[in-house]
Amino acid sequence: MVPKKLHFTYKKPELPEKYQANLAKWSDLCPEWELYYYTDEDVQAYFDCEFPEYSEDLQKISVGAMLADVFRYAVLYKEGGLYSDIDTIPLKSIPDEWLKFDAVIGYEYQPDRFPELLSKQWKYEPIYCQWTFLASPGNPLFKEALDRSFRKL
Repeated sequence: MVPKKLHFTYKKPELPEKYQANLAKWSDLCPEWELYYYTDEDVQAYFDCEFPEYSEDLQKISVGAMLADVFRYAVLYKEGGLYSDIDTIPLKSIPDEWLKFDAVIGYEYQPDRFPELLSKQWKYEPIYCQWTFLASPGNPLFKEALDRSFRKL
């Protein structure tokens, strides 16, 4: 079962207004969900505590998007819930029926359903959404993604 936890990260404690508005929208649409916000410093502390085997390597990551990538895998594996990039604007609440699944991963692009969008920038294979995931705690998919990410550093 997916817990009602919303996870977001941004490099520093002071959020630009547009991101504050996004978090407020998430809270309005998902009032029963707990919202967690992590700075880069919080992410390091999280790894120090929960994944000490990766803590030193984490410090080598200088690109914020890459830090968010490994963090989303870590927090969903440990805590479960929903991770979304902070610039994602929710349009409606999360359906309760999704909470019974071990994971929900959407498509960013499906060429068979939307062939008119096909262009040189897109391949012919489906592209999975990387910026929002939903998972139950302990889902091995996210531990594998975390482990692979650090092996490729």
